[in-house]
Amino acid sequence: MKSEYIRKAFLNFFERHGHTKVNSSSLIPDNDPTILFTNSGMVPFKNIFLGKNYRYYSRATSVQRCVRAGGKHNDLNNVGYTGRHHTFFEMLGNFSFGDYFKYNAIILAWKFLIEELKIPKEKLWVTVHNNDYESLAIWVYKIGIPINKLIRLNKDNFWQMGKTGPCGPSTEIFYDYGNNVFGSPPGTKNAEGNRYIEIWNIVFMQFEKDVNGNLKNLPIHSIDTGMGLERISAVMLNIKLGLGYSNYEIDLFQNIIKATINLLGNLKINYHSLRVISDHIRSSSFLISDGIRPSNKGRGYVLRRIIRRAVLHGKKLGISNFFFYKLVKVLDLDMGYIYPELRKSINIIEIILLKEEKQFINTLYNSINIFKKLINSLKENNVIKGKTIFKFHDTYGLPYDLIYDIAIEYNLKLDKIGFERELNDQRKRIRSSNKFYNNDFVNKLNIKEKTIFTGYDNIKNSGKIIAILNNYNKLIKYIKMGEYVNIILDKTPFYAESGGQISDIGYIINDKGYFKVIYTQNNNINYLHYGLMVKGKFKLNEKIEAIVNKSFRIAIMKNHSATHLLHEALRQVIGEHVQQKGSLITSDYLRFDINHFNAINTEQIKEIENIVNKEIITNTIVNTRLIKINEAKNIIGSRALFENKYNKIVRVVIMGNNDFSIELCGGTHVSRTGNIGVFNIISESSVAFGIRRIEAVTGELAINKLRKIKLILKNLSLQFKVSINKIENQFIKIFKINQLLEKKIIKLKFNYNSKLNKNELCYINEIKILLKKIYNCSNTELICILNKFKKKIFSGLVILINFDYIFKIIIGVTKNLINIIKANEIVNFIIKKLGVEIKGGGNFYIAQLLYLKSYQLKLILYNINLWLKLNIRIKNMNKTLY
Repeated sequence: MKSEYIRKAFLNFFERHGHTKVNSSSLIPDNDPTILFTNSGMVPFKNIFLGKNYRYYSRATSVQRCVRAGGKHNDLNNVGYTGRHHTFFEMLGNFSFGDYFKYNAIILAWKFLIEELKIPKEKLWVTVHNNDYESLAIWVYKIGIPINKLIRLNKDNFWQMGKTGPCGPSTEIFYDYGNNVFGSPPGTKNAEGNRYIEIWNIVFMQFEKDVNGNLKNLPIHSIDTGMGLERISAVMLNIKLGLGYSNYEIDLFQNIIKATINLLGNLKINYHSLRVISDHIRSSSFLISDGIRPSNKGRGYVLRRIIRRAVLHGKKLGISNFFFYKLVKVLDLDMGYIYPELRKSINIIEIILLKEEKQFINTLYNSINIFKKLINSLKENNVIKGKTIFKFHDTYGLPYDLIYDIAIEYNLKLDKIGFERELNDQRKRIRSSNKFYNNDFVNKLNIKEKTIFTGYDNIKNSGKIIAILNNYNKLIKYIKMGEYVNIILDKTPFYAESGGQISDIGYIINDKGYFKVIYTQNNNINYLHYGLMVKGKFKLNEKIEAIVNKSFRIAIMKNHSATHLLHEALRQVIGEHVQQKGSLITSDYLRFDINHFNAINTEQIKEIENIVNKEIITNTIVNTRLIKINEAKNIIGSRALFENKYNKIVRVVIMGNNDFSIELCGGTHVSRTGNIGVFNIISESSVAFGIRRIEAVTGELAINKLRKIKLILKNLSLQFKVSINKIENQFIKIFKINQLLEKKIIKLKFNYNSKLNKNELCYINEIKILLKKIYNCSNTELICILNKFKKKIFSGLVILINFDYIFKIIIGVTKNLINIIKANEIVNFIIKKLGVEIKGGGNFYIAQLLYLKSYQLKLILYNINLWLKLNIRIKNMNKTLY
């Protein structure tokens, strides 16, 4: 059974059961600095669980792409050594936000596995939290799980997304691969074996954990479930074909593994390395498609580690050429149609992976050879000291996890604590060795001419090819159709990626060929145009026409100029402390990061937009000047950001009324501010402690967004039957009416359920006992009704039976009787008598029981009656309770 079928079957099943299908979110968590990556299906819904956000639906289902390679959930070092761990995986999930809870969550999961996927019941085991008697009862009495296949655990059945945030007890479903596979049931000595594999985790979101580890109740009880697509696909292969327990046998990995084997030729196959490569191409490709770039900090550092680990295993297999980027297209065949953002990013993913591999290989061979030669002298009691690990980490550029892999090969242990101490002392990451695009490398190529950039004034120019570099970093004399290369021109209109602005795209042509430029980079000497020879061929020194994609360039210029206006508007509205901490200028949108600790509120965003749009409407000329850096620093309003990167002569960009914005910038800009059209902020969020991120659109994209809002307002106007300018008032009116109706319903329920009927009273000696059935009441309503009855009877015992989707009994004792009757003693007596199927607790005055089936009601009332007989010397009793 292909994974594609399971993915569709899961979504279709839950859509049939009233769930709204939600597309996968980015791997970069939205406005959540507590985690590095989206590590589970519930991350996009975190604020809904916390009661901070709301959706129009109360049930959802999704297939969420996830990465676990950093923070609390980090499987990086396990990948390749087990059949079930991955850095990237797809999480199938169904969610309830204050809708259904434990009963429905368990029933739906079981129905999907048994009825939809036809998994044999006898192959499944279940775990529950030690104190979760409710789930236990559902599994045993409703589902019919044999008691010997249900295991009660403690911390293993309490799930949380990170050190803080929503959390709760869970129940997990395991698949038994049978006697031929080593391992024992969860919670036992050999549980880490591969026989019993967790396939579905159902979390009952009840609490929020704060930074001090304290738990507080969430405003609503919700459901968060997660089932790894890779694991359930492996289970289905086992059922249908009898294959083993490894996830790597499923189609999503096999095509990548086969492609890697084809690259090997006749070389010896190492399945550990093949697993690592097939997993890491998935995580690295999706991380890049979501906007993360390799670096030496944060998410970029994790991405670099993943890429380098994959490259290392490629070399371990004996692959001598650059290979990793070649697997991107294989991945796209399996997953590009599901995730269009991956398909759109294929070219840039290949470029980045190839660049990273080249950069790493420059230092890898030397450092590994040195490490292996010295390894016998480095070890002490089969342990490599932290100081030694750090030396190779810092000086030779070997990440810790790569040293870890080599250590396993030699049966050695690492002094991780000592390594971390050295790392903290020096506060340094891996020293990058970027030799591909630096001056030394270009000098070695013996390229005498320097590329002249003409792109500030032109989008096309004539020129000639002065160098061609193939994918192996070698100079070649010609290229033919179908080849990816770097072309260096004597002059170019193509802007190279720099300062947050992405590079231009376009084409290089003459009467002999057509070359598509998909990426341009500048090393301060030459511009390298990376792309595909679409038609014909080119040769060295050939004359060409270089032409930039006009609409693409114009869109970028609008966004870049808007960023300058935004920066100054932020300083005026938020404060002079605002400084740029990063940016991304694309043809679709702009992203601008600033140092600021508080969220930018709605009124501030409105003011910022007004200031920027006012400058756009003014339609002033955008001026640029080349001046000395010292002179630029003296210009009032100039922002010499990241000034260590500037040369002695800098380019100053001035725009807006009365020189509204003055900045040092090498990017491309509109000629007048009016060309921007319109400016609209689409999001404001936190990306790290003290760093806020603003995303905005301009021009046609901004107008389209406003048109969409207008359409929504028009539809609401039709629904509410009022004019657009009265929608807000109408909504508030309806909301208030709804609140009043809810209050009336609660009051009606309270009045109905709190009526005292004399037939509901009985007496033991002189003690009044009220036994009353009530319906569909919340906990708060139950307690209010209980207190009312305690006042009415003045002295006695109140037993309320609440009929809802599950039954609940609440017992109350008046103060004057607690020396004779204690509510919690009655509850404890019943739990002891009836066992794990009953859950409850309380104090002297009030206690409650939860149970699941109607036939148990008579049994519970019998035991209440029994407790009274055993604990009160009964002289007379006018009737029994059952």
